[in-house]
Amino acid sequence: MTHKALLCRIPLPELPAEDTECPRPAKRKRSFLGQPTEITPYMKQPKASKFFFQHFEANVAKPAWRIQDTESPKFDKLFIELGPFHLRCAYFAAVGYFLTGSGYNEALCMSHILGSGSLAGKQFNRAIRIHPILLCALSELHIQRFLEDNCQGKVPSTVQRMLDVINQEPEKTISYISMTKPLTALTSFLLDYENYCRSTMAGIHGQTAQFAMIYMEMIKNNLLLDRALRTCDPDLYTYAMGQSLAVFWAANRPNYKRWAIKAFLQLVNRDNTHPGISEMLKNGGLSVRRTKKNFCRTAHDITLEQTANRDAASPQTGISAFTTNASGRKRWSVTTAARSQVVSILKESVGMQSRDDIAQECKAGRIKTDREAVMAVKETILNMMNPFFTELDPNHNYCITTGRALDPGIAKQLLHWLPMGKEWMDSFISECKTRPARFEERIKSKKVDG
Repeated sequence: MTHKALLCRIPLPELPAEDTECPRPAKRKRSFLGQPTEITPYMKQPKASKFFFQHFEANVAKPAWRIQDTESPKFDKLFIELGPFHLRCAYFAAVGYFLTGSGYNEALCMSHILGSGSLAGKQFNRAIRIHPILLCALSELHIQRFLEDNCQGKVPSTVQRMLDVINQEPEKTISYISMTKPLTALTSFLLDYENYCRSTMAGIHGQTAQFAMIYMEMIKNNLLLDRALRTCDPDLYTYAMGQSLAVFWAANRPNYKRWAIKAFLQLVNRDNTHPGISEMLKNGGLSVRRTKKNFCRTAHDITLEQTANRDAASPQTGISAFTTNASGRKRWSVTTAARSQVVSILKESVGMQSRDDIAQECKAGRIKTDREAVMAVKETILNMMNPFFTELDPNHNYCITTGRALDPGIAKQLLHWLPMGKEWMDSFISECKTRPARFEERIKSKKVDG
């Protein structure tokens, strides 16, 4: 079962569905910032929450923040943030950079899960599917190593009985778990595994296992971002974003390692600078829901991009003609509403009206496909090199496809990836506190080399 399938079982508050429309071009940034301030008084928000929340990509957010600071207090009612979709794209690119040379890209290709290319780019649809599959495969391999080291390769009988009850008799789950003996056994088992994960993260079980565990922790943080958006939880989103900052610095992402700090600090201090904005975020300001399913919420920036592409594209030319042909844009703007209405009526009359169907990953067929993908990746890794194999030299970090050990200098920096990024970030923040002008100055990139 995927993480999205699990989200379906989370009780969520009933929030209204939102409508979206294409934004104006952001070339004239002052007028683009001024438009929200004009409509803010007419928003149906409590008096204490009359702010306008905007998501921008980093290249647009930078000048927008500068204009807001320069022309204060004109645009002080705007709460400008980095778009979660673009933030996650940059995060995936940083994680893909971390995996370069580790052999995991090749293992995914040999498993026929990943086509040509790599995970080092910002391909969102590819990354959002591939990374959870690889995470599940590595997690199962790590649990197997834990069971071999601590439980003679088997799940304790009391815990196994509990799992059987959950799978076969779900109606008895609560009553069974509330019993003292099963609950104590489960708690002890989970605490032992948590300590084992920490020891793996610390390198006690070898550098190759430590490298895999660092990757797993980064993907788990991305799942927190995804959950925060789907549940519209600004506090969880703020926490997960804070955990992402060190990754941007370690991977030398030039825009996000600087401006994500500003975005994070704004979220942390949002109730002091914009009283009432947290309630606005919880009521739909963080993500958009356009169907009747609560868990299908998506980030604002990807929703707007999908809306523009959907409305502008044609089966023959895509959106290229729309962006270059003035008369085409005029025809689209005049006839789009009429065409949509006609198509909807026609589909409804012949019984083809499409329903809200955003739970594809929760269907039995999709879960089965994902499970087969996880098993294929596990089999490929086991046929190459299991990163959690006990007989690997613990003092070397190996590429799982070639079996070659990485250069000691590169391996050391990769294994200190997150602490190293946090150290660079803390140093930059200290410099900015001492001299505020440092924030806008060039940040020298630091290469990972031997």
